Amino acid sequence: TKPVDNNEMISQMTGFSTTDGVAKLNESFNNFSASMTSSQALQASSLVGRSVLVDDNVFGMAEGAGANGKIKTDLPASNVVIYVENTAGEIIQTVPVGSIKKGEFAFTWDGKDGNGEVAPTGAYRFRIAGVVEGKAAELQAMTYRKVDSVTLAGAGGNINLNLNGGETMALKDVLEVSG
Repeated sequence: TKPVDNNEMISQMTGFSTTDGVAKLNESFNNFSASMTSSQALQASSLVGRSVLVDDNVFGMAEGAGANGKIKTDLPASNVVIYVENTAGEIIQTVPVGSIKKGEFAFTWDGKDGNGEVAPTGAYRFRIAGVVEGKAAELQAMTYRKVDSVTLAGAGGNINLNLNGGETMALKDVLEVSG
């Protein structure tokens, strides 16, 4: 019998070494990924009790509280009015804004109905109408929502924020964090 050829033996040894190196690299990457997920969850937990701006016009409100939001428009708008509606679609309060420039416009609803009475605890939505380039238009409403808790979701380590009113939203969908 013929002994193993030197070139063949070196090739096999290189293959073993490469396989071992790839396995160690994969293990290191998995450890790094788990560390990053833990770090992100720790950072997200600092949002509990704070308000985040989300691209959603629906919000939960406790009796006696108010609600904050933003209007976003790509063009100037006139005759802008904020309608606060309950879950049945009934208008609870109408807030005239007037004219706004292109961009974002912050607003606050005091939590009272059209008669000045405190609105009850529940879910509400902002519907914003105005005139853009001479035509009636619905404008984008964003709301500030309080973060009640944080959840790690799934094997991918996605972080979800549990917001007041019972809604869950991915951390990546938060537009702004407020005190």
